[in-house]
Amino acid sequence: MDYLNFNNLREQQNKSLPEFYAGNLECSSEISELNKISDRLIAISRNNDYWIMYTDRIAINEEINDEGSLSKMLEAEFRENENTTIKIKLLSGTKYLITTYFDSNKHEVANLSDSKNEIENSKYNLYYEINLDLRQDLQRNNSNNCYARYKIWFKQDNSCWKAFAQQFIGFGNGNGD
Repeated sequence: MDYLNFNNLREQQNKSLPEFYAGNLECSSEISELNKISDRLIAISRNNDYWIMYTDRIAINEEINDEGSLSKMLEAEFRENENTTIKIKLLSGTKYLITTYFDSNKHEVANLSDSKNEIENSKYNLYYEINLDLRQDLQRNNSNNCYARYKIWFKQDNSCWKAFAQQFIGFGNGNGD
């Protein structure tokens, strides 16, 4: 199903399907030692949302004081700013796969009046936002409706839109955040 048909179906279904937006997600990955980016992660952690899976627990927005605080990290996602997310995953020993997601375009509602040709030949990806409820033990501020926020990104492949990335964009508590 192409993008225009999907949005027409969305309108017919009283908007029960997700709303897509146009954007352009750039992804870059490298394999590195954690000590090469630990200072950057500590700085990000002071003012932005993040989660870390350690060998023995999952932490959300807990204070990171030094590189030692990250030494038992298996996987993590840090929201660096409005457009940039860093995903880190332990490969082996002290080697980590570090992937940076950068949304380089302003968020524009994908316009139903755009011609099919313009959309299919554009440089844009499409995304929708989703909120994922957290387990009770991970909810912060004793909120009953705390969730993680993600963008699910799609790119066109042979006239079909296929999901290719999920980008962490922070946490919410259901109070208009």
